[in-house]
Parts: sequence; C-alpha cells; structure tokens
Amino acid sequence: MGLLSMRGESAIILVVSFLLAVAAAITAYFVFLPERNAGKYSGFAQWAYEFLSFKKLIVLSVLKILYCFTAAFFTLYGILMLFFEPLQAILTLTIGNVLARVFYELTLVFFSIHENTTQILNKISAAPRPVVSIDKQPEESRGTDDK
Repeated sequence: MGLLSMRGESAIILVVSFLLAVAAAITAYFVFLPERNAGKYSGFAQWAYEFLSFKKLIVLSVLKILYCFTAAFFTLYGILMLFFEPLQAILTLTIGNVLARVFYELTLVFFSIHENTTQILNKISAAPRPVVSIDKQPEESRGTDDK
C-alpha cells in the first residue's frame, strides 16, 4: 500500500511540476525574453537573457570539453595498449585522435556558421541605410546626349 500511495504522490508531483514549468516558461517568454529587453539587463540577468534567448550557445564549450576528454581517452588507451597490442595502440593513438579531431572540427563548423551569420546580421541591422531617391528625368532633357 505504501508503494501505491508513493506512485500517486509522484504522479501529482509530476503534474504540478509540469503546470508550474508551463507557467514559468510562458512568463519568461513574454516578460523577460522579448526583443525589446535586449540590452536592458546587466550582470547575471544579461547572461540569463542571452542564454535563454539562445544568443549565447553553451554547446561550443561542451563540445570542446568532450573533445578534450575524447583525445585524452584515445591517448591514454593507446599508451596503455602499447604493452598488450602494439599495432592497435599505434592505430588508436594516431587514427583515433585524428578522426576525433576531424569529427569535432566538422561539428564546430556548423556553430561557427551560426555565429558568423549572427555577427553579419547584427552589423547589417546596425549600419545606417542609404537614402535612395528615384528622380524622373524631365522629358526635354532625355535624349540630349544622343545628338
């Protein structure tokens, strides 16, 4: 009976958590994250605004940490395998590290494209726009260059 009541309480906690999360997300979206609030915050609030509006990507940092882990793993595994399987160890040290580097570089290319595109958009939107006027030439001045 204690297990059954625990499941019921878990379900209630799940539903309440879900409803509170929906309310928090809607509130954050309409109060904290509108584009008009860009630049209004400082310190942690600015960081939170950039993080929640996806202007600041943490995936780049995570990928760099994962690459360091992967490279360390392949290197340590290769060194330790030198005592048991020298050929496999050498292949792991060379090919494993090279393939890991290529994979992470190709993955980071997509994120650098995003960053570069964002920078270009910011520069274009901040640049003054030239005034273009289209003046019609009077009828009598047309064709005077042909004579």
